[in-house]
Amino acid sequence: MNRKLLILSFVVIIIAIIIFIITPSSVFHCVRYELPKPPKLEGILAVNDILTKADYLLEHKIFGPESVLVDKDGITTGTQNAAVVNIKDGNIQKIFRFSSIDPDQCDGKFDTEAKCGRPLGLRRLNDETIVAIDAYFGIFSINLEKGQHMAILKTPAKVNGEPLKFLNDIDVLNDDELIFTESSSKWDWHHFMNILLEGIPNGRVLRLIPSTGKIEVIMDKLFFPNGIQLFPDKQSFLVAETGAARIKR
Repeated sequence: MNRKLLILSFVVIIIAIIIFIITPSSVFHCVRYELPKPPKLEGILAVNDILTKADYLLEHKIFGPESVLVDKDGITTGTQNAAVVNIKDGNIQKIFRFSSIDPDQCDGKFDTEAKCGRPLGLRRLNDETIVAIDAYFGIFSINLEKGQHMAILKTPAKVNGEPLKFLNDIDVLNDDELIFTESSSKWDWHHFMNILLEGIPNGRVLRLIPSTGKIEVIMDKLFFPNGIQLFPDKQSFLVAETGAARIKR
């Protein structure tokens, strides 16, 4: 184990201990779980330096970009300081925010994130519109040309009587059918580490019909479902189950 990995492992352990200490024990309902044996780092998994040769865009100018959409309108991504930014020719062209909080107060820190929002998954909805999912606020459509956005689904929307807790990624079946991941029905993005500490698979994949607001569960009992991606024929999808270190189809 190299020195950097050792330090990172130590930091993660310390953070986990601190969280466990400051969170009331009655809130946690931990279960035992084991990760599968890691694959050998060989073949396509062999260590390489390809990413070190990449060109940097907007270095030190955007904070914590998450999902990245690259298409005819340039590059669009959600950032840790609660913005969706559109980038063209290496420059930020437009900025969208889903909160009315003063942008200067949205620094992506623990005590401001929940009120400012955290844009995560982005997809092209149609020729004019992008769809974006915010971990706290719901699902939004964005018209880059007009510089406008509107809510498609606002939290706390409920599914089976319970409010959505931690929205994560999204994909588009058609103009009136979206699928998205809820990483946990108990913990929000603010407390994502608790999902891993507790070990309970309470994440879901859901389907939304925007015209009616109907939401239905497609998959449940997932351990921190994160990214989701439809196959080109839209007959199946992949979902990254982070807590179980696996991808499901």
